[in-house]
Amino acid sequence: MMATLFYGRSIKTNPKRRPLGVTVVALFLLLMGGVSIVSCAYLTATEPVTLRMENLVYIILPFFLTLARMVSGIALLKGFNWGRLLFLLAEPVLALIYLQLRYSIVAPKILYIVFYFIILYFLTRPTTLSFFRGDAFHRV
Repeated sequence: MMATLFYGRSIKTNPKRRPLGVTVVALFLLLMGGVSIVSCAYLTATEPVTLRMENLVYIILPFFLTLARMVSGIALLKGFNWGRLLFLLAEPVLALIYLQLRYSIVAPKILYIVFYFIILYFLTRPTTLSFFRGDAFHRV
């Protein structure tokens, strides 16, 4: 790692190093995906599910939401920008549709929006954006 003067500050540079916020978000998404898989498998195994349309929505929509979270988490760990965009664009659409269909109360929707904005903050920071752009000098 070399130190250089950039905008009047001495910074350490390493174009390969992933920001800590990206790592934490990616691991959190993988953890959420794993918990979703286990809970969906448990609910499917313990409750007899008839093939009615409303039950399929409760199975298929969480499956795609889990798939999007896990693919996005893996892509974030590997440093792919499309993983960040997948989370920022697909996650809120799928999650809010699922929450709207599943819950009639507002509290889960508000908690999800708070959760989404916290992760949005970490995935749109200048350090994170320069990492995904592949800039040679991003702060470590």
